Amino acid sequence: MRSFRAENVSRLVKQILDLDTTEARKTLNSINEKYPIVITRDLSKAKKWLKNQARGSERFGIVVSSEAERLKPHAIDIKTPMNPIHWFLNGKDDVRSSYYLEDVATEFHVQGLELDWACVTWDADFRYKNND
Repeated sequence: MRSFRAENVSRLVKQILDLDTTEARKTLNSINEKYPIVITRDLSKAKKWLKNQARGSERFGIVVSSEAERLKPHAIDIKTPMNPIHWFLNGKDDVRSSYYLEDVATEFHVQGLELDWACVTWDADFRYKNND
């Protein structure tokens, strides 16, 4: 999200990727009020949280790593084609829209487009292993 609220999010992501937990915790605490970030392994909790955060016409959806091929048990299949036009433009009553939280978009689908609230989902392509 390109927003005044997101100015320190890049720093937070770098600190997390660098495993700098002390500084990441400080940065998260400094932005969390205006830019809430939560972590869960429960997709149903994440969906409920998104729906509760969004107000009015704020758009929300699930963004998934393009390499997340092992999330099918959670009804997330990156190989199923999604139509970005329906996903980004259709309303809350359309099952193809991001609001329905059924179709997912990859990081490539959302380039140049914005969501007000996002559930960012990774698979085994983003994990800590062997100090890396």
